[in-house]
Amino acid sequence: MQSWVDGQGGIIAVEGALRDGAMHFAGEHLYLDGRRQRYRMSFTRQCDGSVRQLIEQSEDAGESWYVWFDGRYVRRK
Repeated sequence: MQSWVDGQGGIIAVEGALRDGAMHFAGEHLYLDGRRQRYRMSFTRQCDGSVRQLIEQSEDAGESWYVWFDGRYVRRK
């Protein structure tokens, strides 16, 4: 279990595991006003050695998901 605090004092709590060659996390963002959002995140190594980070969020308890962040990390030489 990992916990983070956002810039406004909300709490993000996640759990994760390595599955199918990627690190997967799932958790919930609890805002100070009581709202809750589910989210899931993965880190996947790409063929070129870069790493893709995908974060998806759900505002309806997991019924539907939208991409919140889709990034790529590349090693500097």
